[in-house]
Formats: sequence, structure tokens, C-alpha cells
Amino acid sequence: MKMQWFSRVAIVCTALIAAPAYSSDYLKGLDLYQKCTAPKHSVSDGYCNAYIQGFLDGLFINTDNVDTMLTKLCTKGEGITLLGARSIIEKYMKEHKDQLDKFASTVVGFALLQVYKCPK
Repeated sequence: MKMQWFSRVAIVCTALIAAPAYSSDYLKGLDLYQKCTAPKHSVSDGYCNAYIQGFLDGLFINTDNVDTMLTKLCTKGEGITLLGARSIIEKYMKEHKDQLDKFASTVVGFALLQVYKCPK
């Protein structure tokens, strides 16, 4: 009996681990916009900076994946600074409020593509 219970628990745990990590809790563009337009030096302001810095870090770690839109970014060897990226992203979000229902990572990617898209 104990072994049967343990087997069931193991199966449930395995299923939970293997389940896709999709959730309605993913940050949306509107959430990021609200954090990035919060007063400077607030917790939300820091969150905005941390999100964008994490995105930039991931961008440069994953440049070998040619199937992603982010490999289409060309910085002309200059790189992208946090403050530069934040300025671009905030401007994009203000001008494209219809896009703020998308995942924040998508919004950030499209904002950077507006400025750093590689020529064909």
C-alpha cells in the first residue's frame, strides 16, 4: 500500500516537472510599462531596470540561435546599454500602447528591433 502511494506521488511530481512552463502570470507589456514609468528610484523603477538588463544579458547569451528575432539585431559593435535600451523601450511602449497586451519580452524585442534591426 505504501509503495503504491509513493509511486502515485512520484508520477504526479514527474508530470508537474514535465508540464510546460506557460502561465497567465507572465509579465505583459502593460505591466512593464507601468513599472518603467514609475517614479525614479522606486522599487518599480528598479524592477524595470532589472527586467531590461536581464533581457539584454539573455540576448547576448543566445546569439547562436539563428531562429530567434533577436539575432536580427545589429549594434554595429557598440553594444546596447541599459539606459539606452530603457529609453528605446519606454518610447516604443508609449507609442505602441496597442502592443502592451503581449508578453513583455516580445514588446522589448520589437522595441529594440525598431532601432537595431540588421540591414538585409
